[in-house]
Amino acid sequence: MLYKLNFARLSLGEIRNNCPAWQLPVVLLLKLLHITPGAEVIPDSWAPYRVEWEGIPEEVRSKLAPYLQQMLECGFSDPVFAWFSNPVATMQICSIAFRHHSRAHIGSISLTLSGPPKARKESVELNVTAAYTDGSAFITTNLKKKFVEAPTVKYQRLVDASIPELYQAHCRELRAASAGKKIIPVDSPETLEKTDDEIMRAYCEFHAGRGVLVPCEEQERKAIESALAVSGTDEDKKFAAVYQEIEHAAKNKSSILGGIVILIATVLAFMALGTKELNAKVLLLTVGVLFFHEAGHFIAMKLFGYRNVRMFFIPFFGAAVTGKNYNVAGWKKCLVSFAGPLPGIVLGFVLGISSIMFGWPELGKAALFMMILNAFNLLPIMPLDGGQIMHATIFSRHPIMDVVFRLTAAAALFCGAFYFQTKALGFVGFAMLASIPSTFGVAKAVRSLRKRGFKADSPDACTVPFNAAKVIHGEIRTALPSVSSSKTLAQLTLSAFESLNAKPPGILASLAILCLHAASLVGVLIAVAVMFIVQNGGLFRILALREPAHDVRISEILDWRGAEYSPLAESAKLTVVADFKKRAPAQLAFQEITPTLPKRASATLFGDTLIVALPTSDQDAREALLTNLKARTKAILVSTGGELTGFTISGKLPTPAIAKELSEQADAFFSLNDIPNLTPPWHPDLLVSEEQAKARKTLIEIRNFNDVAKDSRWQELQKTAFEASRLHDERELKRIYEESKNLTTENFKNKIAQLREEGDAKWDLGVVDFYEKNPEPGFEDRYSINLSQNEDEAETESSVKKAAKQRREWAAKIGPRFGQTPDSAVKLEAEEDRFAGIWGTPLLNGPTFKCALSLKSASDDAITFAKWLERNGAANLKYEFEVGTAED
Repeated sequence: MLYKLNFARLSLGEIRNNCPAWQLPVVLLLKLLHITPGAEVIPDSWAPYRVEWEGIPEEVRSKLAPYLQQMLECGFSDPVFAWFSNPVATMQICSIAFRHHSRAHIGSISLTLSGPPKARKESVELNVTAAYTDGSAFITTNLKKKFVEAPTVKYQRLVDASIPELYQAHCRELRAASAGKKIIPVDSPETLEKTDDEIMRAYCEFHAGRGVLVPCEEQERKAIESALAVSGTDEDKKFAAVYQEIEHAAKNKSSILGGIVILIATVLAFMALGTKELNAKVLLLTVGVLFFHEAGHFIAMKLFGYRNVRMFFIPFFGAAVTGKNYNVAGWKKCLVSFAGPLPGIVLGFVLGISSIMFGWPELGKAALFMMILNAFNLLPIMPLDGGQIMHATIFSRHPIMDVVFRLTAAAALFCGAFYFQTKALGFVGFAMLASIPSTFGVAKAVRSLRKRGFKADSPDACTVPFNAAKVIHGEIRTALPSVSSSKTLAQLTLSAFESLNAKPPGILASLAILCLHAASLVGVLIAVAVMFIVQNGGLFRILALREPAHDVRISEILDWRGAEYSPLAESAKLTVVADFKKRAPAQLAFQEITPTLPKRASATLFGDTLIVALPTSDQDAREALLTNLKARTKAILVSTGGELTGFTISGKLPTPAIAKELSEQADAFFSLNDIPNLTPPWHPDLLVSEEQAKARKTLIEIRNFNDVAKDSRWQELQKTAFEASRLHDERELKRIYEESKNLTTENFKNKIAQLREEGDAKWDLGVVDFYEKNPEPGFEDRYSINLSQNEDEAETESSVKKAAKQRREWAAKIGPRFGQTPDSAVKLEAEEDRFAGIWGTPLLNGPTFKCALSLKSASDDAITFAKWLERNGAANLKYEFEVGTAED
């Protein structure tokens, strides 16, 4: 049996013991993703690999000779040799076992060589073992602990000790370790081989039972065995393993049913994860557009003879189609790339015209989305379809051009990730960068073979002739000498074979393809512009800054209070928000529902939205109200116990300057939402004075003293901290923590000095004085490095509560400087009163001011905010409540 390591089943301690610090993030990611890389392969028995001393390569014998001599000097004799050379992973193991003249000990030397010749890693394991008749063993070894130890094996570890030191230590501890046990007498070479194999097999079985060692897959086992069976040089054996992988890839056929199952499973995963980012309508539209797009690629691949064509969705990224065809020409690849976006653009334009002709605005939005998504795919950036077209026609002609194109694409992806604040584009950019060395090597090999006039052809478009594969493999080994895995070399060989057949189109054909590409981009831009103009909309309506759907006029807002109404505590109030598509049904609902409400209820008609507040305890009234509303609309939201309600409102201010001023006022309030009972700028009775506005601005600026992260001293401390954490050096971690706190304090003092220098005309120096004398609790921890390994959970929870109380007390002292509502007393013992008020995000588009808020009181806060905008001259007020549906 051949086994390989399964990273996913290693414990965190085992990962730390086996990997250097710089590899830990990658290995932990492999563990989380349950990926088993091409790890070292070991047999569970040395019997099939026994050789004579002369059968071991001279280079290896020279490395082992000193250890062999030490074993003989310590009374060990009759060595048996095993030589396991795995060409699939470029790994070699030489194992030598000895029996001691006392018959009580087995000595062993194991030399492991891994990696390509130019970067080969070596490790030597030295063991002195006593095996017992009950299957247990006592082993003295020179290696540090790497894996969990079997309960039947006792280890004595003397890291980096010599063989004499190991033998002497083993003899000293043997009597105590063997108490009550009988040692297996090793009295012959046959017994030595048998016992040595039993120890090896027990080791493999224990770790296989844990799932840390897993049997090699049949394909991998066959590749190793077939390579070992080949006579000739090591390179011949290596290529035999590579070609075994190539043949496996060629013979591997996917079933139609399997493809359908994968498609359905990935669509469901895409939708399940997408619900966190998109609402149901947008998510379904996205799936439909992506499916139509990828169907174009799928059909084109089928027409050009691709095999194993599969479509699948990738959560957070999109969808893709894969297939095999090693004889496809460059111009056909371009047509496959065009087959995705062009049909989508044409269909989108047809649907857009239809929406205009028949007055279907929802269809128009879907058409715009389809055209924009497909136009985006035509951008000349890898791995988009437009990038594939540019690569096939231009940049595949020279390795340097290929690398420059991919570097440019990676830079564009990173810029997109930063601008759109999405990690998905960043991941694609990193993948692009990581692939550049291998793609450059393949491109060099292809260019070299073309210069030599080498021609490759697949008789069935899906297999690679042996001789052609061998030539290409040799060229790949020259271009990429560091690659050692047979599976990776097989993939690179197949990639080079496909590139050799996919010659770039001729000059005229390339010009025609590029013209079609440019015309497609220009055409879709014109089509989108025409639709925006005709629909009297624009990006502001379609994208993130689109206007909310409902109009509201302050003069038309209706407010009803029951005969026994009194303001309800948030914990005792149930709020129902019901949206209507038009004003008339909303007004009718208000007129007919208010007489049926209990005496302590309230109701507000805000534009096209009915907002009702009931006592939480009145369940009968709740059921009656919801039954009535569900018969009228599906857009209903129910919140209880002070749950926040999502609300968006926009208005056009007289000038962009006024809109900017309102945005700054709102943003200052939201940024300081930890100050208790802070007066919002839209308060109906209280005004925020210029002095209070300056004070708010000053505190926000003081808190932004984050330049410490750019300090080279802090960055050096951060590097040191990782090593100290790995070694569990508590003293060093404490020193790093204190020093980083000092750097943060120093940075804070520099900030205070800067504000004083800029003067009272810009900042409130009273706030500066207060903050300097009474620093915000915990500010020095904001950028401190604290990686302590011995934190007590109970103490940590207690310290968090204590720190929260200190911050609330501090906020209560500084709060009056910023303007507070009359009920500004803070209940320090009440955790839920720590942050009072609403929060939100203001956005600007010229004179148009938009704000997304979370409301504590849906009706009162919405009315107050709308009146504030109107007082400042806002016109064309529009709003939306975040409501679901009755089915939700």
